Amino acid sequence: MKRQMILAALVSLFFLPLQAQPRKISRMLELPAYLSGRPEQLVFHEAYTVSFNSSARIPNWSAWMLTSEHTEGEEARSGTEAFAVDPEIKSGCPSGRDYQFAVYGYDRGHMCPAMDNRWSATAMKECFYMSNMCPQKHELNGGSWKNLEEKCHRWAKEFGCLYICCGPVLSDGEILDKIGPDERIVAPQRFFKAVLRYDSVAKSAAAFIFDQSGRWVAVTVDEAERITGLDLFHNLPDREERKIEARLDSLAWRF
Repeated sequence: MKRQMILAALVSLFFLPLQAQPRKISRMLELPAYLSGRPEQLVFHEAYTVSFNSSARIPNWSAWMLTSEHTEGEEARSGTEAFAVDPEIKSGCPSGRDYQFAVYGYDRGHMCPAMDNRWSATAMKECFYMSNMCPQKHELNGGSWKNLEEKCHRWAKEFGCLYICCGPVLSDGEILDKIGPDERIVAPQRFFKAVLRYDSVAKSAAAFIFDQSGRWVAVTVDEAERITGLDLFHNLPDREERKIEARLDSLAWRF
């Protein structure tokens, strides 16, 4: 009986839909390297991975693979009541009520956006967890940050797959404000988003640095790593990583 149960479990795993099958961490090209020198709890949700910082009470980063198939879907964007504490976070995750726009003036800014999660009810629910949110001025959240989200959507449709990592810049001196009932949620001055195309046609990457006013600049991934202190796309083969991250093709990544 035990042998039959094991066999049945293996068969069911084999026939899981592609998006439901677990990916090996070493093949998740969107992931940065593990952090040292700052708090980090990794949570692997259905559609994205988050590195949560329990001290800053915001993510160090959120990362996901966006396929052309995942740009489609019928799931409606969740309502404001969906901004919930991430049940997987051990400590420090704020609630949606902690931001209080009328008091502090910040949106609950998605890192992994709702538009990338319409393909699954679970994915949509999880992208609204507060572990995936940062305080963002509306000028940024509803402006250039949103514009790049939409452009990444189009790139994924065009290329077939895009690897994305984004989050706040938490280097020394980058704190703009602290909000919440106990004033412990960090509102950073700047944010980053790094995107990677890695297929048989092209291997290329770019990074974008934003400030809270919505101003932005495109940089190499190497420069983004210097600014953020992160080792981005570290699962790439070393030789290709060095080549891809040192170059910025401004025309290919224009938005």
